[in-house]
Formats: sequence, C-alpha cells, structure tokens
Amino acid sequence: MVFPSHPYIIAQQDTLIYRVHNFGNYDEEIPATIRFRNNYWDIMTSTVQRKGHYDYYYTFTPTREELVILQFWTNLQNDAIRINDTFPVHPIYIFPKYTTYGEDFDFTTLSSAGWSVFNLDGDGGTWAIYTHYASSPYIHSGWYTAGCYRDTAGNNDWLISPAINVSAGAVNSFGFYARALTEDSLEVWILSQPNPDSVIEMVFAKRLTGLYTRYTFSLDKFRGQTAYVGFRMVGPGNGYVFVDDYFVRQVPLTENRVLWEEFEEGLIPPGWSEIFGSGLWLGGTPSEAGVPDNGTGALIYFNSSAPAGSYSGFVSPEFRVNSQSGCISYKFNYYNYDGNDSVQIYYRINGSDWIYHGTITTTNGAWGTIIGGPVYLPQNKAICDIQFSLLAFSDRGGSNIAVDNFEVVDGTLLDVTEPAAKPEIKILESRGGIGLRVDNLKKGVNVQVYDAMGRKVRELNLDKSGEYVIGDLPRGIYFVSISCDVKKGKRVIVVK
Repeated sequence: MVFPSHPYIIAQQDTLIYRVHNFGNYDEEIPATIRFRNNYWDIMTSTVQRKGHYDYYYTFTPTREELVILQFWTNLQNDAIRINDTFPVHPIYIFPKYTTYGEDFDFTTLSSAGWSVFNLDGDGGTWAIYTHYASSPYIHSGWYTAGCYRDTAGNNDWLISPAINVSAGAVNSFGFYARALTEDSLEVWILSQPNPDSVIEMVFAKRLTGLYTRYTFSLDKFRGQTAYVGFRMVGPGNGYVFVDDYFVRQVPLTENRVLWEEFEEGLIPPGWSEIFGSGLWLGGTPSEAGVPDNGTGALIYFNSSAPAGSYSGFVSPEFRVNSQSGCISYKFNYYNYDGNDSVQIYYRINGSDWIYHGTITTTNGAWGTIIGGPVYLPQNKAICDIQFSLLAFSDRGGSNIAVDNFEVVDGTLLDVTEPAAKPEIKILESRGGIGLRVDNLKKGVNVQVYDAMGRKVRELNLDKSGEYVIGDLPRGIYFVSISCDVKKGKRVIVVK
C-alpha cells in the first residue's frame, strides 16, 4: 500500500495506491475491490504478469474531518490460502482543511520526524513509537502512534513538536487525539524553544480515559512568533498515554480580515469550543442540519430540537488584533426558520467580561447575512486579544439554527463614514501680497493673478492643502482667477 499524497486533507485531491504482486509462474487475471468508508468500489479486472506487479489507483477528495476505514482485497478463485488475498483493514485520518502539518506518527523513531524527547524523571523509559496490536489497539489511525509508559515513582516525560511559524496572516490552531490505556494524566504546553525550560503557558491538563478524544487549541495569541507544542506525561502513572493525528492548521487571512472560518470540518472547527452545553453545537452538511443548502459546503448548527430552554455557547478562538482603524466588525451567514429560538452575540477584549452586542431570531425561511459593528477597541491598547461567542437558545422546535462563513475585519463592514468634506479655497488680503488658504484639496488648482490693466502677473499651481502667499506685488487692484474641480471664478483684491 502506497500513500503518495499523505497526509490527507479536506478539499485536496488525494490518491491511494494498492500494489499487487504476482510471485507465481503464470500471469493472473485479478479482479479487486476497494472499501472506502462504508462504500465499496469494484475495480476492473487487470492482468498481473508472472513475477511482476500491478498498481491499483484510487483517487478521492475528502469532504470532512474524520477517520476513514480502508480495505482492499482480490478474488483469486483458485487460491488455496484466501486470507492472502485481503489487505488488512487500515484506518487513515482526514485532517482539517488548511492543515499545514499533519502527523500520524507512522514512522519508526520520533527524532527522524523532527520531534524532541526529554526524559526528566530519569527512569530510562519515555516517549516512543508504538504499533497496533489486535489485543491492544493503541493507534487512532495508521499503524503507529506516539506513546509514553508509566513510571510508578512519577512521570516527567516530554514530547515536543517541530517548530510552528505562527503566521501573522492566518488563523492558527493545532489539534491532536489522545487517550490512556487506563487512566493517566497529560499536560499540553506552548513553548518558545524545543525544550521544557522554555514554557510559555499551559493549555491543557487532564486525566485521560481509554477512548481517543479530539482536542484543539488556538495559537493566535502568538501570531508572528515561533512556537512549539509540548506533551508532558505526569505521574505516578497506571499504564500508557498515547497521542496520535497531531496537526497544525493555518487559515489564510485576506485584506483586512482578522478572523475567518468556513466550518468545512463537519466537527467543531479547531480552536473553537462549546461552553455551557454539551453536544448542542454540531458540524455537518446542510442536510444533516436540516436547513437549505447555501452552496458553500459544510456548516455549524445548533440543535434547536433539544428540550425547551436548553442553551449553549459557541466560542471563537481568542485572536490577536493589531488594529489600524481602532474598531472591528463581524459578518456571518445565518439561518433560523423558527423565531421562537434565538442567538445572542457577545464579545470580550483581553479576557475581560463578556459584552452583549445583539440578538438575532428568524430569517423567514431563507439564509441571511448578519453584519455587526463597529466594536470599538480600547484607545490605550495597540494590540488586543478578542473572542466572540454565539449563545443559542432552544425552543424544541423543528428548525435548527445554522451558521456559516464567520469573519471579523479590522474596521467597519457598514458605510458609517462621514461624507467626504468638500474642497474649500479662501482668498485673503495680505500686506504686500495675496493670501490663500486651501482645505480638503483632492485635485490640483490653478491660480492666476491679473493687474488692473488685465495683464497676468502671477500664476500658481497648487496640489495640496495648506496656506500660501503670493507676495512682492505692488500696491494696486488685482483680479484673482481660480480654476479647479471645485469651482471656477474671479475675485477682486486690493493689495495695500
């Protein structure tokens, strides 16, 4: 089995290759079948020459973040050992859209892939690669996983990721799956260097269960910096801790966007989270959400069929804004057929209390666009960390609340600017000359000065606002002619 486009990522065309060898003395006509997810595809019969091989290609484009079960088998009717015709069941993980680094630990050593291991408890046992056993299914996907074994005296073992260049022009997050063989504790830290002495902050500390669980975290507080993720097994332990399918996701930001999310994963997107409720905010297709298709793929939705009065908050990553405008605005697509349930919009700045910003209810049976703002940022803070929350309430009705394409921009999305001030030119008397004051000038202005005999004595072209003096004029009467995009006229000036 060959993985030419590994890792597999949403919206990227991928390929699997199954290579069938014929070690016999005769050419063979071999029909083969590939199982992908719960579907089956029969592949046309192909001839595999004696002592040769044939490659079966399967091309696909993943549409959601998920674990996919693969299986391949041939059908040699006269084969005495039929089990040889079946390739073992093989799970692969589909990583989120915009994954820039995906790691399923399908290699023999951690150091060969740029990971660092620190055995600070000195017991000789630490993080290593573990394989799949039928009696002990350690892996989440593939054939291998990263794991650490217990130290009854107390674990202090670190597994540190390769460097992450946290982009200033992207929404940055990371995620992984973790479990324990029994119940053991895992900490996750953000570090500035690939060693345990450089910890910045802890983002996770939990006693793991025996089931693989997905965890994701935002990195946007560290935009423009280099960061590392450190996994620390702490003890004393009871057995093993395993980490699999680690990824870094970086969603590109365009123009003045400071946050952008398409919700294409079919799950809660990396860096986002649910508070107050549990499992009421879900990812999926429009048909799974029970809402009209808005033409942009998967979305996020609130299960309004939950008991009346149920509520849950859907919280964005905390993202850093170096605002050039002093305010931010937000926009997202929204569907809610039943006006008896609703969504309240909140935001907070620099970890302060949540601030209520508005309530939305029905969209009258069609998708709508919600535009909010501007939200003004503290004047004494050049850089702010922002979060948004959508707090949804259920009425146990028949319509779910759906949200898609959430964006936050630096500035305003509404036309709330004052009309542009009109250019203004004032001609003033000045001793020994003529004074001009030009305000709000957008285009050039031509000024010509004529004496009482009609002779042109001065000409001036101005291209910006300001104050000017046309001096060294003898006493007398002058005519000033002005031509520009604002007006054209003359005025009589007496120079004393």
